[in-house]
Amino acid sequence: MNSRPLPPPRSGPLRHGDRRLAARRELLLPAIRVSASERKQVDGEAESLGLALAAYLRRIILGRRLPRAVPAVNREAWGRLGAVAADLNVLAAACRDGQLPIEILPTLDGLRHEIGALRAALLGDDPAHR
Repeated sequence: MNSRPLPPPRSGPLRHGDRRLAARRELLLPAIRVSASERKQVDGEAESLGLALAAYLRRIILGRRLPRAVPAVNREAWGRLGAVAADLNVLAAACRDGQLPIEILPTLDGLRHEIGALRAALLGDDPAHR
């Protein structure tokens, strides 16, 4: 195995930061060597799933489910629709506070529901196909 051993324990009390560092060292996995092309492939796969490299590798090693790849354009649209949903929430609050006619509240709630369904579909979680 090509990993360095942990340093010997300190004598005397540990400071708070020392305890965190010691615990973190105990939880690290050994480093593995990969070629440049392998690293590029792994980085690309993690990025296509919207995961940090460490999160991607952790899921693979532990056999956890990987999310579906979502095109960047879908992630971008998902974010923009989130802003629209937030605006609808502001309008709904204005209705409840009497600043807008209460009659439009069901329409706003329906729009908010439709935006939520569209956002889920953009990420590949279409409730109609369950």
